[in-house]
Amino acid sequence: MSVEFENDLYKIYWYDEKQSILIVEIYRRWTWQDAHEIVALGNDILARVTHEKYLICHFSDEASRLPSDHRQAMTSIRRLIQIDPGEEEFCVFVGSFKVLKRLITVTGEIYSLLKVTQKYHFAEDMSSAFARINQHKARRF
Repeated sequence: MSVEFENDLYKIYWYDEKQSILIVEIYRRWTWQDAHEIVALGNDILARVTHEKYLICHFSDEASRLPSDHRQAMTSIRRLIQIDPGEEEFCVFVGSFKVLKRLITVTGEIYSLLKVTQKYHFAEDMSSAFARINQHKARRF
């Protein structure tokens, strides 16, 4: 594990020595501004490697809740999706958040962002996230 960044809200690190799986662990409640900062930093880290890479965003139970300012949810989700540079092959969100999953799906449909949102997947736990990635890798080769 190679830690790229860590603070009291989140940690970003490479799971493997090949730097093919980047993990973002979010420990506690976050804001839309936090999300933009995390995505920007994650994108910068992913851009440093040129080979196939995957992203896992692991939300703790507390972090699985959306920010309290629900009025900004759709706009913030759209902006986060739009700044996606396409650096990762596949992204898995780990946690229990049906509302976030639905928001991403609806936002992708409304704003014609399905090319980006189709690479987003959801899992209840880390072992399921790794299984999804391994299935994706197996289909590619």
